[in-house]
Amino acid sequence: MENNITTETVGTGVIKTTYVDDGIVVLSVQDSHRESIDTWVKTVEELVKTWPDNQPYKVIHDASKVFFSPYFRRQAEYISKRTVEIRGEDYQINIAIVLADNPTAHILRLFLRRVIRPSFSAWRMEMFNQVETALSWMRNLDRELE
Repeated sequence: MENNITTETVGTGVIKTTYVDDGIVVLSVQDSHRESIDTWVKTVEELVKTWPDNQPYKVIHDASKVFFSPYFRRQAEYISKRTVEIRGEDYQINIAIVLADNPTAHILRLFLRRVIRPSFSAWRMEMFNQVETALSWMRNLDRELE
């Protein structure tokens, strides 16, 4: 599938890749430094605020290089709640999260499944080990929604 793809560094430690034809954004966090996590939160907040109302929100968070620290956990909870404050509880959010395949990532998966997902019933959230698999899932959502 051909796709118009743009890539930019949006700040310290975060790369934003936009698959224009699919309406999908991938945010890749490059490390676990606080500055990188803060850039990620700021970028997500801006995306949520500016996402076109007539298009489904489809974002992949590549956190495969992020360590599950207490700071990251707090920031993930914050941006989840902030998203609902901005868009409302019924706004359909489609999120894929890419995590490394290791024991620490397993703990993060449990956290996301038990804390984030149950809080927001209008969200579709899945976790993957590779961005390509997450992209495939996200693209298939369009077929489900048609």
